[in-house]
Amino acid sequence: MLIAICIVISIGQQSYACDACACSFGGNYVGVLPQFSRNFVGVRQYYRSFNTTGMDNGKTVSANDIFNRTELWGRYVPHKRIQLFGFLPWVNNSQTVIGNPHKMHVSGLGDAVLNANYTFVNTGDSSNMLKQLLLVGLGVKLPTGKFNSKHNDILLHPNLQAGSGSVDYQASLIYVLRYNSFGISTDVTYRLNGENSNNYRFGERFSANANAFYRYRTGSTVLMPLLGYTYEFAYADLQNNFIDTNTGGLTTLANIGFDVYFDKFIINTLVQLPVSNTNTSSKPNPRLMTGVSYLF
Repeated sequence: MLIAICIVISIGQQSYACDACACSFGGNYVGVLPQFSRNFVGVRQYYRSFNTTGMDNGKTVSANDIFNRTELWGRYVPHKRIQLFGFLPWVNNSQTVIGNPHKMHVSGLGDAVLNANYTFVNTGDSSNMLKQLLLVGLGVKLPTGKFNSKHNDILLHPNLQAGSGSVDYQASLIYVLRYNSFGISTDVTYRLNGENSNNYRFGERFSANANAFYRYRTGSTVLMPLLGYTYEFAYADLQNNFIDTNTGGLTTLANIGFDVYFDKFIINTLVQLPVSNTNTSSKPNPRLMTGVSYLF
């Protein structure tokens, strides 16, 4: 998660204006899809944090920003050519200004995402050693999360809100290639964000992931380590059609993960290490994702 943007926070009678604080990229990481054509439901936990610096009345202000998301997600395959994905998050966002004991905190239901994907290629169930999956999809993000949370009667910046308050649309492509036990999984997503009732619009966003993986079977258990790369880019956000300063940017990350398949369950662990970041006022820290899914 990548973009640094401004949050103005008021604590007691004193106002702290942080010119740069970090936020989540807002995408939905897919990773290596389990079982090409089976339904599944799962729960995932994301942890992301940033160290940010800004100016407050001519003085440098530092803050720690933490974004936690617990997400219910799944896939339903009503037809061999159609795959439906759903994501429903519960978010816990917080910001702590260094030197001040008070913490900004927002928690609640986030914005739900629904994707419909058409399968152009699917040889996952064939007896061939070379297997492929190609999905192209369209999705919508619904404004199910609260976006008007306040602190001391001051509206918090959209970055800290549980939801965006807007209807957003996205297009995606997923391609998986596996030969015997080795494989590559890639996914690309482009999101076009709408404007909410507060006249705020998050910038259009592009993300891409590429992961190489190896499947090792021992008895009825499959172990799958993976290494990969994530690219995230966002245009600047707009408030009343004016650019919100310190928003937008490019972040790249290295992915290190490990999946375990046993019976009908899958356990996922992924660490993402920052490689580069174009926003000098925000330093991203390593990210962590863990989850468990059930196939049916």
